[in-house]
Parts: sequence; structure tokens; C-alpha cells
Amino acid sequence: RPRSEGSCARYKKRRRGSGVFSRNDTFGMLHACNIISETGSKETKERRFPEKDDSQSVALYLGLMLVRNGAIAIFCGRKDTATGLCEMLVDIADRGLGMPLPVALSDGPETERLASMYERNLGASALAARAAKIGAFTHHGNTPHGVRLAVEYAMKEGLGRFVLCTSTLAQGVNLPIRYLIVTTARQGGEKIKVRDFHNLMGRAGRSGMHTEGSVLFANPEVYDTRGSGESKWPEFKALLQVKNAEPCASTLLSVLEPLKSDGGQVNLPIDPLQVVRLYVADGEGGGIWVDEAAKLLVRKYFSIDTLRRQFSERRDILAAIESFLLAHWEEAGEGQEFGSGPVGELTKRTLAYHFASAEQRVQLIQIFEMLAANVIARVGDPEKRRAYGRTLLGVGDSVVLEKWVADTLQPITGCENDEELFDVVWPCVAARIENDTFVKWRPIQAAEVFAKRWMAGDSFGVLHEGTIAASVRIGLGAKPRKPKIEHVVEMGENAFGFDGAHIVGAITELFDLMADESTEEPLRVIQTLQKRLKYGLPAGSAIVIYEAGFSDRPLALELAQILPAISNRTELATWMRTNRNVVEEVLDKYPMYFTKVFDRVIG
Repeated sequence: RPRSEGSCARYKKRRRGSGVFSRNDTFGMLHACNIISETGSKETKERRFPEKDDSQSVALYLGLMLVRNGAIAIFCGRKDTATGLCEMLVDIADRGLGMPLPVALSDGPETERLASMYERNLGASALAARAAKIGAFTHHGNTPHGVRLAVEYAMKEGLGRFVLCTSTLAQGVNLPIRYLIVTTARQGGEKIKVRDFHNLMGRAGRSGMHTEGSVLFANPEVYDTRGSGESKWPEFKALLQVKNAEPCASTLLSVLEPLKSDGGQVNLPIDPLQVVRLYVADGEGGGIWVDEAAKLLVRKYFSIDTLRRQFSERRDILAAIESFLLAHWEEAGEGQEFGSGPVGELTKRTLAYHFASAEQRVQLIQIFEMLAANVIARVGDPEKRRAYGRTLLGVGDSVVLEKWVADTLQPITGCENDEELFDVVWPCVAARIENDTFVKWRPIQAAEVFAKRWMAGDSFGVLHEGTIAASVRIGLGAKPRKPKIEHVVEMGENAFGFDGAHIVGAITELFDLMADESTEEPLRVIQTLQKRLKYGLPAGSAIVIYEAGFSDRPLALELAQILPAISNRTELATWMRTNRNVVEEVLDKYPMYFTKVFDRVIG
């Protein structure tokens, strides 16, 4: 455009309004916008949208300009980047920026339903809920499970056209995205792999949905500074070349690799078999050797935190191998032990063995044999091996947990309901949850209160208010942080819904190992507690409803209020067929995804 029709909205920042544009900037293509000014505002700092040096601002601007042509996905390398974009979009919308918002090009009623769903889960003040009202939806690891499903369906059906996402959506869902806008070449703080980036690019212009798709880099400096020595242009060009794609890798094979420095540039060779010996020698399964090994190897470029993380990862892999061996133990044949022959054959069937060098293959077989010998030495009873295999834990952890169950057998058996049982098992569960947010949650007593409110069905918004009222902080340093709504979702769906439910599931298997006919009812109570931790719902109909596919906590609770007591999906389907109008009245307030679930449930 001519310079006189400049492109960048420049304004004085107001609390709710804004100032007057200056049109003398040639960056971009933004038309004149109507900005509402607020009399008496004390804000004086001059602001622009987009900010030329801010890739996130540019990405948002490009998305707003192009959404009229088709669905937009803005890829963010981090979850907090998506939240920051929500904040930016809400801010410019509140200021009356004269650009069409995504809601104007989306299905209006569905947008309202999605926005309402965000509010029910996260609270009206959450940035994701406020952004949803203007047609911009978030999709990342800390977006509630039901919301993610509803957003995916809306995007796929063309009901929504604007999503701010991490790889949870961009790499795994077949969506009709016209434009993929990339804010960064990093993913989770690390440089994105070439093969992952090409997978991202494949989200745009999907076959049968669009004749073409576009991938846009939002940082103009990448190209503008291509001639300088510090330019990132070569890095981005390399991402576009499929010949640079890294080969597929195996997590199991990483056990044989050297340790990496803090920046990943320096290697420290170690004996992988010695790591296995330390793991096997850890009879209590607590992983004390991880800290000891990390302290011994601290040196320049290798901090204790980096080393501890890598040893912890290897410990988890070795535990997974033991679990794998336990699950396949019967393949040795009835009445036989897992000798070197069967172990070797099982090792050869892994992806790691396929990728390994000749030397690494020998080491892999040795590792499997050492871990199999540990199983034989510590778990002689076949029935116990099968139970250990179902816990999905390593042998050391399973042995210690079995001892705890045996010592606590009477209190567990004496619990009349899952709430009493929670008080009994909580110390055991809390000691074994490894989720980073949970570990840093202070005071730890507040985590127990959170878990109870989570199982009672409190929304994430209500849970967040409770953590703020209780002065909860996250972090072990001198300046711990106040929890954000994303931390609350992480605690519920991952710390308790995954880690906690896994531990209670392992307790279930070991309790069942010791159980007789008289413990049938206590076993049912333990299984109920596991489901409550997993879904964040009270016992009863709400869990049946959730498991049937209505996998949104507020929706499951609302449906449970109008249903009689039911115990299985067959009863649910029968009642819903008979009372279709009543169910549809509730579902009319929720995104269309759940109407499809309803049709599937009633057959």
C-alpha cells in the first residue's frame, strides 16, 4: 500500500480504551482501525499492533488477516505462549481494534457453546475463556480433556476457524487447517526436530479438505537478517529440507548413550551396565542412587539438576523394561524360567535392537538379561509376577508397594467407602507422584485438600480460587510462584488423573493378590477411588456418564443430576433413549461434539 495508507496500528495504551493511530509505519498491511479512547486514562506508553520485533504479535496479526480465507492454527512451542497470545488478543479486542475477529467468521451458536464450556471448566476470568468468546480457542496439554475434544470437532467440521495450539493438536489431529502460522522453531524449550516440523507442515492443506495449504513464519527478522552472522535463516532453511530429517529413534536405546551437558553440546561417556547394576542394587526402589550418581559426576557444563534428570529418565526406562519382561514372562513356556535364550529373543523384537549397532545389541541383551535375573531373584512366585506385570512398575517399586499393602491390609479392608480409603492411601500415593507441579506444590497439605475437591467434582476455576485463598505457591526456590489456572489443570488431569490413578491401580492389583472372598467389597472400593482420582468426579452415575464418552466434568455432573442411579453403560443408554428430550435440553448448552456422543450412546 502507499505509505500514506500505512500498515501498523500505533496507539497509546489505555486500561480499557486506547489513543489515536499514526499511519507512518510501512510494516504489514493493516487498514485503519477504530480505537476507543478512555477519558482520564493514565497510560502514556505508545503501543503498536503488530510489534515488528515480536513474532507472537505478528503471528496473531497474520491470523486475524487471513482467517477470512480459511481455518488458522498458530503453533506455539510452549503452553504459556498460547496463554500469552490469548491475553494479547483479548487486549486488542477490548480496545476496539478495527479488524474482523474470528467469531465473525465462525459458527456463532457453536462459538457461544464452546466459550461457555471454557467458562464452566476454567472460570469466566480465565484468558482462554475470554479468548473463546471472540472465536480463538486454545488446545494444549493444560486444556481440559473435554474442551480439547470439542475444539477438535469444531475445527474439523468448520464450526471454528482459529486455534492457538501446541503439538497436542498440530501433530496429532486430522484438521482442515488452511494456514499454519509458526511463532518459533523451538518446541518445549528445545530446537524442534526436522521430522517433527515436517509433521507440523503436514497439518496445512490436508488431502480432501483443501487444495493447498500455507505455512508462515511469523518472525520477520529471520529473513530480514539473513545476511548477518547471527541470523537464524540457515536454521529455518534447514528445517524446510526433508533430507535433514533425523532418523527415527528409540527411547530404550537412550540408555546406552552418553550423558549430555546442560546445553547438550558436550557428551560424558558412562558404562550403561554400571547404571543397571546401581538400579538392581536399589532394593527399596526409591531411586536414592540417582542423586548419588549425579553428585559424583558434577563437573563443568554438567550441573547436578541436568545429571539427576538424565539418571531419573534411565531409571524409568529400566523399570519399564522390567515391566515389559514381567508382562511377557509366560512366553518362556509353562513351568520354565526366563533364561538367556527367551530374553535374547524378546530383546531382538524391540525397535531399539533394530536401530542398534553390533556393540549396542550385545549391551541391550546384557541389560535385558540382568533385569530378568533381578526378576527371578526377587519375584519367584508366578502369580506374583503376573500381578507385578499389571502394576506397570519396576520390580523394586512393586516389592516396596506390596509390603506397604501387606502392612496396611487391615486398615484398607476396614474402609467402608472410598473417602475413608483415601485417607489411608494418601501418604503412599503422595510419596510416589512424580509430576513436577505436584512435587513443587507448597504447602504439601494443600495438595491433599486439592485432591479431595478434585474428586468432589469442583471445576478448575473453583479449584484455582481455592489455591489462591490457601496461599499456595509453586517452586522450591526463594521466590515461588502463585499457581495459574494451567497449574491447576496440570494437578488435576496429570498429577492425580494420571500419576495418582496409576499408583492406586497398582495398589488394586497387589491388594487383589492377597485378597480372598471376604475382601471383594474392599476391592470394589479401591477401584472406585481409582476412577474418582482419574476423572475428578464423585462416585456413582457421573463416572458411568464420563466413561460413556461425555468426557467433560461439568457436563458429566449436570447429566448425573437428572439421571437416576445407574451402574453401567447399558442402563445409561436405556434411560437416555427413554428420556431423549430431557438429555437434549442439557446438551443444547454444550458443543456439538457431545450431541454426536449422545447419538452414539443411544445407538
